[in-house]
Amino acid sequence: MSGALPLVYGKRLDDLDTLARSTLLSGIGIRDLGVFLDALDQVALPRGTTVFHEGETGEHMYFVLDGAGQIRRGQLELRRLAPGDHFGELGLLREPARSTTVQADTAMRLARLSRSRSHSLSLNPPRIALHFTQGRACALGDELVAVTHWMGLLAHPRSAPRRL
Repeated sequence: MSGALPLVYGKRLDDLDTLARSTLLSGIGIRDLGVFLDALDQVALPRGTTVFHEGETGEHMYFVLDGAGQIRRGQLELRRLAPGDHFGELGLLREPARSTTVQADTAMRLARLSRSRSHSLSLNPPRIALHFTQGRACALGDELVAVTHWMGLLAHPRSAPRRL
């Protein structure tokens, strides 16, 4: 991540509100969300910074605390990012090549969870890891449903008989 600067002023109280908006963390109570926030590092990125490139390997997932960005595959924009959004969660499960590129459209502040810290969350208290794992499974399931829906819409007109 070129241009990443560690935040020296630390975490802010409103970070809990921002994380609570994340679909991944919606099942976690405020006290456990504070424990989760303590497991995260934070990075500040200037506008135009690439968080990671398609094809790179990585071991972090990210939560947007401030700013806006975009997720792309090649030249195709897949999704816009705003506070409360997350990305890169597959990096916690294994070391696949990143399938997308993420870039900051504005200055961004991100909370970053490493694979090792994700594993340590499962040790104390395990309910945080359980809620976080359930949230990841639900989010990935929602993305799969959306993809199959769009694939169906794209494929349906092509399989219909052509009119003369």
